[in-house]
Amino acid sequence: MNRCSYQSALCRNGATCIPGLDGAFSCRCPISYTGVYCETFSQTSTICSSIPCRNSGTCVAYNNNANYYCQCPQEYSGSTCTTPVTICPVDYCKNNGQCTFDYTLNRLRCACPGTFGGQYCEIPIGQSNACASFPCHNDGSCTPAPPSFLCKCKDTYSGNQCQYSSNINPCSSSPCKNSAICVNLGSTFQCQCQSGFHGITCETPI
Repeated sequence: MNRCSYQSALCRNGATCIPGLDGAFSCRCPISYTGVYCETFSQTSTICSSIPCRNSGTCVAYNNNANYYCQCPQEYSGSTCTTPVTICPVDYCKNNGQCTFDYTLNRLRCACPGTFGGQYCEIPIGQSNACASFPCHNDGSCTPAPPSFLCKCKDTYSGNQCQYSSNINPCSSSPCKNSAICVNLGSTFQCQCQSGFHGITCETPI
């Protein structure tokens, strides 16, 4: 589902809506605006202020802040790092592990030899197998800490298993109009309109 095709009002102030996976989207802001929906005017903002690069990609501005490109982690590619890499990078799996693309998890995965475990087959089984079940979510890396484990999360996630997104709350900019209630859906929001109004942000009287 491409939300950009039928909810063009999501991105404001002349911003461009960029579709992502599973209905996600991002807004490419004009230079003078920032925020998830490009709703905030800022004289100090840059073309990277809207955080256009996903999955811990790094935004690099060039051409006097008129353009940008994303430096993606090895598991992702594409202009905004939203496309999972299906071809295994060299030495992705350690200790003779076999790399494959798991279409259920939608990411690369290592099949480890019997003496190693962990996300990248980097952990000797005799040391700890607490990481063998891939307990760290959202591409967090697992380190054994007997009798349990520790997760090192990507920049935009937190929690003991990297299960919480730390992205900006989409309701923080008060996008819902006319006393509507904003419901945080993670990467986006939904407005519960008061009686007498409708629309994406409850902006239209009935």
